[in-house]
Amino acid sequence: MSLRIMATADVHLGMKFASYRDFQKQLSDARFEAFKRVVDAANERECNLLVVAGDLFHRVGVAQSVIERAARILDGFAGDLVAVLPGNHDFVSPDQDRLWAAFRQTTGDRTLLLESAGPVDLRPFDLDAVLLAAPCDSIHGLEHRLGWMEGYEAPEGAPVLIGLAHGSIDGITQDADGIYFPMDRKLLGSLPPDLWIIGHTHHQHDIRQARLVVPGTPEPDGFDFPHAGQAAFIQIEGKDYTVEGVETGAYRFADITVKLDNNREIADQLARAVPPGALLRLTVTGTADGRRILDLRTAVEDLRGRLPYLHHDLTGVRRLVTQDDVDAEYATGSFAHQLVSTLLNDGNTDAAALAVELFSETPSAGAGS
Repeated sequence: MSLRIMATADVHLGMKFASYRDFQKQLSDARFEAFKRVVDAANERECNLLVVAGDLFHRVGVAQSVIERAARILDGFAGDLVAVLPGNHDFVSPDQDRLWAAFRQTTGDRTLLLESAGPVDLRPFDLDAVLLAAPCDSIHGLEHRLGWMEGYEAPEGAPVLIGLAHGSIDGITQDADGIYFPMDRKLLGSLPPDLWIIGHTHHQHDIRQARLVVPGTPEPDGFDFPHAGQAAFIQIEGKDYTVEGVETGAYRFADITVKLDNNREIADQLARAVPPGALLRLTVTGTADGRRILDLRTAVEDLRGRLPYLHHDLTGVRRLVTQDDVDAEYATGSFAHQLVSTLLNDGNTDAAALAVELFSETPSAGAGS
């Protein structure tokens, strides 16, 4: 038996990105574009099955246009079947059925919504596999939804059993309060699936001991996720499988601190530290003389013109004061001139820089006496 699967999760279509007003639409559209790249990659690899392991949508109340746009992308899948599992953001519930009712109306007969916990035999779709589904039924859950799998017996013919779930996993997901349907790898290894595909953790993982694949998000969504967006291409032969990460994201979020090196050009130092095209939070520390501080400001403005988003903090940069600076800024014989000159002569450059900062807040400090 051979099965080719493209797995994704945490697509979060309909995410608003309100904090990035000047780049909001681009980031929102990027999620749809990344999802289409997942489908295109599945078609290129002639996948039989496309799996979405939860959080296709960012919330249960997304607009109808978001649902229709997602359905058009899924309609482009050329394989046999699409399987979509509700996650904790787009959970399935009798009280919150508008989302999935609209989804069912807009998708074709090759899209299977896994809205109930239980086994789904794919052999009627000419796929020799059974999906063991554990959808989310709320945004938070103190317990996983895998209990029904205990004691489950595979149908005759021993097709491959693929577990689909959404929630936190011990050791790889931050869930200090245990409110995201927590699962542990020992439990996963004790249950029937030959392979698990689990969403919620945005970074991709392939954990062989637990027979676990976490596809990751196809498009980064914030500064707490510095990785590239990915999907997972899974090839199953018998009960064995291989996993290949497929890069699908367009943008990267980078939170970078650069300590200035006075032996290197500032523009070059920043260029080497910053990923191309990143949304960037930049913190700069270290010391620089007056000329290099001007160079730093010029380099930062150059980055602003080249990057989609930049927030910078230069408050950690301390001016490196020279005697020429002191002579130019303060009247010879003034208290400021004498103090800073003495500090420089004694080699106390940090203290000299601090004194200059303090004197800059006192306009009369450089006056003659």
